[in-house]
Amino acid sequence: EEVLLDKIHVIVKFAADREYRNASEAYLDLSIGKAAWPVGLGCGGSMLMEDAIGLHDRFNRMAQVKDIAYHLNDDVTRKFVQALKRLMSVAQRYWPPDDPSKAA
Repeated sequence: EEVLLDKIHVIVKFAADREYRNASEAYLDLSIGKAAWPVGLGCGGSMLMEDAIGLHDRFNRMAQVKDIAYHLNDDVTRKFVQALKRLMSVAQRYWPPDDPSKAA
């Protein structure tokens, strides 16, 4: 997909420029997306939290979540993206950044 390739391009560009911290942030954007995690849902929220929030409000917030990394549902794509993260780690080891603040 075009969206996936655009995000991978950003990661590779940052890694090529030895800006590994920015590359890691772009990798997180690719892997989990930028969607806000609704309160009470992340780790299977307790029933008390659902009572405090209200079930209707919970479902309404979930309907508004749009930027989720749905393209990683495919096993082959997920494995390639994980390999990209490993390559970023190896690149940082062999070609460390000149400025330590750019390290991941």
